[in-house]
Amino acid sequence: PGIGFQQRKDYSYYSGSVQYGWLPGISSPLISTQLEINEEIYVNNPSGTIESGTTGLQQNFNFKSGFNGMVGIEHSYENVDREFSLSRDVSVIAGEYRFTQAVAHLHSSASRRFLMNVDAYAGGYYDGNLLRIGLEPEWNIGSSVQLGFAYEYNRAVFSDRDKDFTGNIARLKSLVMFSTKFSLSAFIQYNSVENGVSSNIRLRYNPKEGNDLYIVINEGRNTYR
Repeated sequence: PGIGFQQRKDYSYYSGSVQYGWLPGISSPLISTQLEINEEIYVNNPSGTIESGTTGLQQNFNFKSGFNGMVGIEHSYENVDREFSLSRDVSVIAGEYRFTQAVAHLHSSASRRFLMNVDAYAGGYYDGNLLRIGLEPEWNIGSSVQLGFAYEYNRAVFSDRDKDFTGNIARLKSLVMFSTKFSLSAFIQYNSVENGVSSNIRLRYNPKEGNDLYIVINEGRNTYR
């Protein structure tokens, strides 16, 4: 989950979007582009009050090279009914919050052997400000080996309360297909806020469709010795 994730119970979710797109033409490097307005709302069922709401305006673009992405702005409303922690020293106090963020997502062509995805958020965050940057390169080594790495940097500052924190998340994932019957996958994540490394390694044997044998190893390790 992203920074600030909080579990919800007994709620209703509503969302919708309106898009207007056009084709720039043969001379343009773009295949298509769209202007989009999004709205999503979480409503607490027992009280009927809005827990969260987000209104977004974004521009999507798709290039002939396969490169695609979006840039936009989001305005959020959060009704926090109880205080929750972001780190050992920083928490979000219960209350109503309204804040705005700029957002961008960029993706290289999925047909290439080496891929790069970039995500960025900057702006308000409850009663403070947040900068989040994510990089996710992927490498397809032939048809049998896939490697992926992801890094996310989070910097939150709450000036009025003289609080701040920095969170780093790094992920490594891989898939090796020895044959149509045997494959090995691994997912390893490091979280600096939790001071932990979690690992999931899975061996799959598929002798025929509908029959699978999995051997799975899960491990959690605390890096704060």
